[in-house]
Amino acid sequence: MSCRFPRAVLSLLCLVLAAPAIASPDATLAELPLEALLDLPVSGASRLGTRRSDSPASVTVIDRQQIEALGLRRLSDVLRLVRGIDISSDGSYSYAAVRGMSSAGDYNTRVLLLIDGNRVNDNVFDQAMLGTEFVLDLSQVERVEFIAGPGSAVYGANALFGVINVVTRASGASGVRGGLRLSHGAAVDTWVSLDTALAGGHLALGASLQHDRGEAVQEAWFGTGQAEGTARLARQSWSARWETTGWRMNLMSSRRSQGTPAGPDIVFGDTRARFVDSTLLVDVERRLVLDERLDGLVRAFAGRYRFLGDYPIDYPPVTLNRDYADGDWWGLEGRLLWSPTASHRVVVGAELQRQQRQRQYNADVQPAPLLYLDDLQRGWRWGVYVDDQWSPADDWTLHAGVRLDRELGRAHTSPRLALVWRAAPEWTWRWQHGRAFREPNAYERRYHGDGPGSWQLNPALHGEQVRADEIGIDWSRGAWRAAAAAYRNQADGLTVLHYDPATERYQVRNLGALGTQGIEAEVEALSGADRYRLQLGLNRTLRSTQWPGALTYPQRLLGAQAQWQLGERSLLAVDALARSRRGDAAGHLLLHARLSLRSEDRQWQLALGVRNLANRRWYDPGPDAVRQPLVRGEARQFWLEWSWEPSR
Repeated sequence: MSCRFPRAVLSLLCLVLAAPAIASPDATLAELPLEALLDLPVSGASRLGTRRSDSPASVTVIDRQQIEALGLRRLSDVLRLVRGIDISSDGSYSYAAVRGMSSAGDYNTRVLLLIDGNRVNDNVFDQAMLGTEFVLDLSQVERVEFIAGPGSAVYGANALFGVINVVTRASGASGVRGGLRLSHGAAVDTWVSLDTALAGGHLALGASLQHDRGEAVQEAWFGTGQAEGTARLARQSWSARWETTGWRMNLMSSRRSQGTPAGPDIVFGDTRARFVDSTLLVDVERRLVLDERLDGLVRAFAGRYRFLGDYPIDYPPVTLNRDYADGDWWGLEGRLLWSPTASHRVVVGAELQRQQRQRQYNADVQPAPLLYLDDLQRGWRWGVYVDDQWSPADDWTLHAGVRLDRELGRAHTSPRLALVWRAAPEWTWRWQHGRAFREPNAYERRYHGDGPGSWQLNPALHGEQVRADEIGIDWSRGAWRAAAAAYRNQADGLTVLHYDPATERYQVRNLGALGTQGIEAEVEALSGADRYRLQLGLNRTLRSTQWPGALTYPQRLLGAQAQWQLGERSLLAVDALARSRRGDAAGHLLLHARLSLRSEDRQWQLALGVRNLANRRWYDPGPDAVRQPLVRGEARQFWLEWSWEPSR
């Protein structure tokens, strides 16, 4: 690869490092008026940052107050509250289907996951880790933003159907906060964090531990037996952040071991079956003022992801097969924000990422070692972009952006055009058109093996393209807010994991085109300390070329949440989710509830919660439509939680 682009990034790095730094204080949720909670600022919709009502795309924001009131402890549970997203699980990983798009074998590769605006998808599977494998504990999160539609014009690859931006908590009062949750079945979940001043800045440390034996598993397509204690979970994570004026340094690490008692080819109930995910992320960022109209940012980052999968397979004899994936990457990012006038802002930026290591390994380890795959890849990807926001009049704003990416020797241009019209103080209309792309990841391109149940290479595999249009409207008045959007997606070359019963082998294939259209709406209201949310999604598949995923997304999604203040110190929160049929999985209604009591000084809190209040027997679509068409969802679970916060 030519060295011109890396030199350009290094030049930008030197330029901004020579400038004075700036601070970027954020108000906490507790300090905001009620109306401001309904129009929080969002940082993931563009590189410029804006309020939700002025965003060029439909944005859903789930803030810390809602997360804590409902007792949510997984990112996937937070995303269940987002209109247009359907969350499913195979018992080991959580998957997000967006606006009619879902696919077997898709490890969340079509949504981009950010932490504080920075990409965290790994470089082997390109996966957005949303369940217990997510690197950060939710006690460290201030809010979660979901920006619907293609985001490649801003962020590059993987942002086909949406961008998830997890915003961490700002520096708060010094002290220790934490919590302990006990669930029936001997599940333990604990977290702790420390905030303190250090070396002229602020240091925030966090750690969490989780252990769960898991529910007993009984699946009809694996026989009449029941697996006990094989869905066990052990997870630990820690994080550190130090920031001072203009500087910010982050370090995040997690390791999760998840038992997998059921799956195609796996001996049902064998306790050796497991997945292990380990993630390490580090970055250093500096924000600067170059002059009164020009700001800059430069960031260096690195990441590591390790995956291990053990599969007891009855060949016969019963053989322990092992998967191993090893990904390392590092990179640089720089951008300049130019504000020629109060109504015009432009961001120009560049990113460079080195795929230092993309290794995949598969072998039998017991009883007789036998190597099937040991593949090592390396590479580069880079992108340059411009994002322009101009308001020719007080009630009109034009957003225009384009990005050029180069990956796997191929160049992609991703444009975006949006228009926002503030028709009245209460009413805002928006229109957006965008395109996005994704190249096959290392797993899809290079993973293969021999024999039944293995993967077969596909030399003809190519990238995916998406075109999307959206019209949206927002209304707000006082403590009320409503939003609606109509969308249409056209996707070409989408990949799916195909199983051939004749050869008993899997292969990743491009299965042609898929079009979806739909309508989404949400309503939020505040009444004193009470809070209400309602989400609705209607989706229809327009055209599908051999696309099984078109059948596993619900045509109708309805969600509702409510919080009621019971006296001065107690709060009752209820969450309801209704979904129509998804493939072989019947429609269902789930109810969750949490009752909390705060101390008089509001420093500690005791809560009692229940998930699946009615103990409904429900299912998610399975990972294999033929050999495992369904995966049973979580049964009713009670939990007791104690948490504390330092006084402000």
